[in-house]
Amino acid sequence: MGSNRKYPLVKFDKKGNFIKNIGKIGNGPGEFIFFIHKIAINKNKEIVAKTLSFNQLYLIKNDSIVLRKTLGEAAAISDIGWLSNDKILCTGYGRGKWHYLIFNKKLELTDTLVELKHNILPEGFIENFSLNIKENEIISHHLYPAKIYFYNFKNNHLIKKREIYFQNYLTDFKKVDLNKILENYHNGKISLIQMLYSFPKIMWLTRYNKLITGIYYAARTSRKISKRKEKKFYLFILNLENNKVKDFELEPGATKDLYCWENGFFISKSQKINEKIFYKLYFLNLRDNIDI
Repeated sequence: MGSNRKYPLVKFDKKGNFIKNIGKIGNGPGEFIFFIHKIAINKNKEIVAKTLSFNQLYLIKNDSIVLRKTLGEAAAISDIGWLSNDKILCTGYGRGKWHYLIFNKKLELTDTLVELKHNILPEGFIENFSLNIKENEIISHHLYPAKIYFYNFKNNHLIKKREIYFQNYLTDFKKVDLNKILENYHNGKISLIQMLYSFPKIMWLTRYNKLITGIYYAARTSRKISKRKEKKFYLFILNLENNKVKDFELEPGATKDLYCWENGFFISKSQKINEKIFYKLYFLNLRDNIDI
């Protein structure tokens, strides 16, 4: 799945071949009020999607919208995923705190998990998470402090198993100053959207016990060449058994999102050429890149 300027959802097969467009921008039946920002697909091929603005969730079956919900006080949602009990897990923000939200298939809010309620979520900016649905496990990416947390999810409670510092394989590896990005956001130098795109998306390949994450940032360039900063995007595969890392650098372009399936993953990127926006899908077969 992907999106473009005209259609909120665009469907492709695993080889990257176009299948069909789903829905249009609008406020009528079968339409999306804004562009889709995050999606998650369950074992029954049901899709839950959220818009980048207007704070809305959609449930999609057989390529058609069956439910739409405005979240109201649930505030901005950063990531989304299906749990094993067919409930939907999201990250949300409200009253100065980031937390987890749980919705049922009617898109009704059934529970909110915050550090004050269960005393297990660390203080921090929850950006992305990934799920091991069979084992009810969650990997959560917190922006500050810059860590990855491993949780078990049982009876609407999160039990922390362990944590990994980003500095072990991201900050030291490519000298990306995560704290500086946060400082620039708090000082008003960059917007919320710019900040979120500066941090990694994270995906958990449970079959191989590997994490895939990426980071998109502006690297310094010579003033003689250009006053603009060169934008780069790196992908990292982290082996959770030995903490070894393999990295891949992609060509410049705005990164849209990162998705995985059984044996590989793809990432979508946009690039402006001759005043036109082009979208590309990059595929990586993990069978050829898994030995790290």
